[in-house]
Amino acid sequence: MNINQQRWRSRCAGFTLSEVLIASSLGLLVMAGTLSAYIWALRTACEARQYAWAQTEATVSASKLTHYIRNARAIADIATNGNWVQLVMPGGITSKFSYVNSLETDGDGKLLFQLDISDPSSVTNIVAKGVSKVMTQPKTRNIFMKGTNSFYSNSVHIAYRITEPLTPGECPAEVDIGVRLRNY
Repeated sequence: MNINQQRWRSRCAGFTLSEVLIASSLGLLVMAGTLSAYIWALRTACEARQYAWAQTEATVSASKLTHYIRNARAIADIATNGNWVQLVMPGGITSKFSYVNSLETDGDGKLLFQLDISDPSSVTNIVAKGVSKVMTQPKTRNIFMKGTNSFYSNSVHIAYRITEPLTPGECPAEVDIGVRLRNY
């Protein structure tokens, strides 16, 4: 063998076993770091999407409630537990807003609007989904409450949380509004 062949063979000889093990260990560490960053980014994006959904649901439902209640003529009745309120609408129709949560767990409730309570086949719309009551110490607040003093006697106070689809206890959106009836 001449000197050029020896130089070429030494350049192309390859890696030792220890060099290969060190390089693969470093490569695995880099890949693990990249993968964990990717998983964290996916979780954060999913949580951001859930918060955005809850905020949008709160805004849209508050707008619907305000529209319906503001057009009412009078408060016909309100439940002592605050789960429903009946309103007299223009034309003398009695409508009902109700909070329904069949499973009694956070985020499974709905706010429903029934156009005419005297007609069982009347249209019932879902105003909000993913609803739970507002929790304040020492007790749970009512969703529907009548105004307290004489100036607010023709107003309805509404308070609820949008918790779906997050885990129980988390509250990405809370609605707390008071709506005064126009009293046609």
